[in-house]
Amino acid sequence: MERSIDRIVDLTDPSANRLRGMTVEQARQRALLRYYESGDVEGARRFWQQQSGLPRDPTELAMVANLEADAGSDAALPLIERMRAFSQIEADVTLAALRLRQSNVRDAAAALASAFTRLRTDPWPALRFKQAALRMAATLGARDPDAARQLFDALREPFAVRSVDEARMLTAADLATRLDFTALCREPVGALEPFVPWSEVFLRMRQQCYHATNDPRLVRATADLDEFLSREPLPLAPR
Repeated sequence: MERSIDRIVDLTDPSANRLRGMTVEQARQRALLRYYESGDVEGARRFWQQQSGLPRDPTELAMVANLEADAGSDAALPLIERMRAFSQIEADVTLAALRLRQSNVRDAAAALASAFTRLRTDPWPALRFKQAALRMAATLGARDPDAARQLFDALREPFAVRSVDEARMLTAADLATRLDFTALCREPVGALEPFVPWSEVFLRMRQQCYHATNDPRLVRATADLDEFLSREPLPLAPR
């Protein structure tokens, strides 16, 4: 019969009531559910810590490596190397997350640039890793101009099967604002035409880009921004 968590759980832990009576296998399953379905990193960590086994498959391995990376722990490094047997890209993204947590901007940017380059030919990494990589690119670009330049260049070519294409170009456009906006903005902004993202942030960026570059699409960009703003609800009047 499988062990019960009763024998290994710290009963002083606030989560003990939920864990009491749960088997080790159930704890592993709960950790996976918390991490992949709910995005609950701390919850996944608590459940995973109730058992002492190693990750048994790529799904568990990716979760545990990312839990360690989120904690900024170098314990993630051997797990990341194991991930490379399944996906170089997912390993690079996890390494970038670790280095970002450790405030190592240079190595984080290098890992992301490697992932973005590989994504041009490899369509198979999980969507969550692609999305996480783009979020981190925006964060790193806001911190360091050299990282912004490196990542902007890495994002200029589309990923395989045009995966997350709009998000890629939006991230590149955001990075352009950290660099020479006038010189760089038209490439990512123009690539989103004609069915552009309908948000105030992007529409303002588009209008500013075309104004700064004397682009003939300025007329349409200005009209779209005016239309968007005209449909926004009026702010509540102060009392």
